[in-house]
Amino acid sequence: QGSVREMDLVGRCGGEEFGVVLPGAGEELGLQIAERIRSVVEASPIRAYDEQVPMTVSIGICCSPRDGSAVEQLMEKAAQAMYRAKAQGRNRTEVVSS
Repeated sequence: QGSVREMDLVGRCGGEEFGVVLPGAGEELGLQIAERIRSVVEASPIRAYDEQVPMTVSIGICCSPRDGSAVEQLMEKAAQAMYRAKAQGRNRTEVVSS
C-alpha cells in the first residue's frame, strides 16, 4: 500500500495474486509504480522462525482502454502478462503485448 498513490486501489484477486488499479496512469507511470512495488517486495524478506525468507513478485501490466474496458478483460490481459513475466525468469514486470 505504501508504494502506490493515495487514489490507487489495491485488492486481493485470490490466492497469492493482487490487483492494483491506477486511475489516470498510463503505461509509463504504471511501469514506474510496478517496479517500485517489485523492488520493495524484493528488499523485504519475510521472517519465518529464525530464518529470513526472500520474496519476489512477477507483475503484469495492462492499460485501459487500449487493452480493453471490461474488468474481466483487463484482469485476463494483466494475468497473461504476469504469466509471461514468470516464464521469463520471475521477479520482473511485463506489459501486455499490443
